[in-house]
Amino acid sequence: MPAIPFVKYESTGNDFIVIDNRKGVISEDLQNNRAFWARACHRRFGIGADGVLFLCKKAKFNFEMIYLNADGARVEMCGNGSRALAHFAATLRLNRGKNTMRFLSSGVEYQVKLVQGPQKNWPSIAFPPPNSVDQIDLMSFGYPRPYLFLNTGVPHTVFALETLEELQQLELGKAALPVRHSPLFPRGTNVNFLAIENDKIHLRTFERGVENETYSCGTGAVAAACFYRMHFKKVQRAQLITKGGPLLVSFIGEIPWLSGPTRAVFKGLLSLYVLYNKESFGIDCIV
Repeated sequence: MPAIPFVKYESTGNDFIVIDNRKGVISEDLQNNRAFWARACHRRFGIGADGVLFLCKKAKFNFEMIYLNADGARVEMCGNGSRALAHFAATLRLNRGKNTMRFLSSGVEYQVKLVQGPQKNWPSIAFPPPNSVDQIDLMSFGYPRPYLFLNTGVPHTVFALETLEELQQLELGKAALPVRHSPLFPRGTNVNFLAIENDKIHLRTFERGVENETYSCGTGAVAAACFYRMHFKKVQRAQLITKGGPLLVSFIGEIPWLSGPTRAVFKGLLSLYVLYNKESFGIDCIV
């Protein structure tokens, strides 16, 4: 049975299965096989990941990103995943000796800077100015203002808590699920809670598709930084603390740039015989 080379990446604890698909080894049908990729992401029966990243060829761009959530569903964007894929693309020399790249995700163009932040492995991604939908009334969920619903490539709700202790003690799943599945959001929404301490944004995110709290969320960090600028302080650099580590959102005008650490953890081969035998799943790992 055939096997697919992959690289496991983590970006502040947000982890991904990364696959070079420039030669089209992964067919469209296989990309759309949600059960297969959900099993690949399973933390007991698969590799274990928050999602899958395909690096694809695209004319006039350095690459195209296709992203699947842990449930196997394709979604428009992943901030931490895009940083991981940019790092991976640079290892393949797709940056062509430059410190900048351009890529597409769901038809939207994103820019990359490869040297950003305190270390050189902090790729930075420029996001389009987020679309805010402030008119959606979130008061029914029981949290006082300020709160916000906005789109940073994918939809996010953001709620501010008064203290860091309140954030740390929050039962995130219990708090997030009524928002995540509210009829206010036909496509669902990611749910963020934050607290401000010493001008740093402490952030926790419940991600749709993963259906759990993740160690970090890049699009959520961008949403939180935009929220902070709107409701607290008009900063040019927002420092965020997530369960998985630090993230930085810098603003050039109104354009947010997301940066933070990312690294390859291990390489392996993902066997495809799961397609033929649903009781089996093969992975060969090379640390």
